Amino acid sequence: MWDEIGLADAGEHPLICGGFFNGSFSEGEKSSATINHPNVSEKLALVRQASTRFWAKVDRNDPSTHPTNVMVAEWLTKHGFKPTLAASAATIIRPEWVPTGRKPQT
Repeated sequence: MWDEIGLADAGEHPLICGGFFNGSFSEGEKSSATINHPNVSEKLALVRQASTRFWAKVDRNDPSTHPTNVMVAEWLTKHGFKPTLAASAATIIRPEWVPTGRKPQT
């Protein structure tokens, strides 16, 4: 299947491995992402980075490890997103298994 679209295997597919973004960002700096694919904008690369940065290492069973949408949106805003777009992106990358609403008081 992947040969049909010009990719040797699934490991080269951007939605599977994230291989088209190889930039790095520092906190508080506007990014200058290096994009290796013409169909991946800098904003999309940032959203994908935010997804990995905030959600890759959370414990599903420990809500204290789950970032809030506000935390994610603030990071995206620091990297050049308008606040409304940042809030929308934070919602989009939030996994479906994460409970909505306020975190329970512990």
